[in-house]
Amino acid sequence: MSTNVLKFGGTSLCSAAEMTNAASIVNDDGDACAVIVSAPGKRTADDEKVTDVLYKICLFPNERDTLVEWLKRRFDEILRSIGTNIDFSDEYKKIAVAAERGDTPYVVSRGEYFSARIMADILGYTFVDAADVIAFDGAGTFLKEKTYSNIASRSKDGEKFVLPGFYGAESNGKIFVFPRGGSDITGAVAAAALDADVYKNYTDVDGFMFADPKYMKSPRVIGKMSYPEAYFLSSYGAGVIHGDAVLYAGEKNIPINIKNTFAPDKKGTLISNASESDGIYGVAGRRGYFGKDVSAVAVGCSGRQAKHIARCMRILHRKNIRERFLINDGMGFIFGVDDGCFDTVMRLFAEKL
Repeated sequence: MSTNVLKFGGTSLCSAAEMTNAASIVNDDGDACAVIVSAPGKRTADDEKVTDVLYKICLFPNERDTLVEWLKRRFDEILRSIGTNIDFSDEYKKIAVAAERGDTPYVVSRGEYFSARIMADILGYTFVDAADVIAFDGAGTFLKEKTYSNIASRSKDGEKFVLPGFYGAESNGKIFVFPRGGSDITGAVAAAALDADVYKNYTDVDGFMFADPKYMKSPRVIGKMSYPEAYFLSSYGAGVIHGDAVLYAGEKNIPINIKNTFAPDKKGTLISNASESDGIYGVAGRRGYFGKDVSAVAVGCSGRQAKHIARCMRILHRKNIRERFLINDGMGFIFGVDDGCFDTVMRLFAEKL
């Protein structure tokens, strides 16, 4: 029997309607054994992500009551619209208490916790608290093998479950979190632990793009990528999936399918041992990567690197842009550029490569 692990990002869960849509995707999948969820993201461009508000609750004590009230309204609206009997009243109080004692990891993990409780209720799946299965030691080091054993034990009887992303805990219950975007990591870890046939990562774009749409009109979706290609671009700013998630899935040869929650019939991007590239396969960048004044612009390239490096340098020099330095990596090459040139270089490479 096939087993799939599905993960949904914040935009895919930003409201009751989106959560219901995500649940429909799970039900239509047929082979979903585990669902991993992020905290709700922005509903509109001027909205706030739940996790950002949770960080503010910790950082701004004078605004804490107002921010907790915002959180309450946000989730109570979702609960009312779905029609569930879940009551988070005590949880809101715990957030304020935890923020007062400086327990930031506990506070910022509650968005995923709430999302998972709600999704489990909609689906009729078991809710599994990440604090019970995603293991860390007392120094905050992720314990991979212990986590794999914990998760695998949950599926022995065919139990289907919803797991919050982003966080875990040490044996005494103290919460630790992965880096931002860590729900991707939780999904990959769950897929590896369960020896899943595929890890489906649902987001708000059609797949892994050749370049950031901010710099290129209608960039093409990369149909197939290798694990090293996806890791390279993710490491240098491609935000569609966290690089560590690629590593955990790749270790077990679990294919990753990046798909669009809002167009689930599209094929998306398949990340595996196979690739469709024989040259430049993508462009990514991260402002300030090498310090506050030097940014990284990475060009994924699977072959003939000397030729493509020369081509990139001609593009820059025609615009009187001089690179600070160049790093040649096995999966591509990285230009160090002045921060003030970053957007220009990203746009040039996206349009001309």
